[in-house]
Amino acid sequence: MGVVRATGAAAGTCGAGDHVLLDVRMPVGQPLASYGGSTAFAGASIGFDDKSTNQDACQGATVHLHYTVNPR
Repeated sequence: MGVVRATGAAAGTCGAGDHVLLDVRMPVGQPLASYGGSTAFAGASIGFDDKSTNQDACQGATVHLHYTVNPR
């Protein structure tokens, strides 16, 4: 997972550790679109890990998820 801070975001850090992935394994059962495309599937979810430190730098951030394919 990679995180890109928004332009003009508050000072501070924002990274993968500020987010939580749940149900990271999910069957897709269909071809995935080529780079830059999209394919609808469900199962995984991403959330924000609310910490006791200031996380204002994460406002408006873009989270990039990376996936791998496990052949059957």
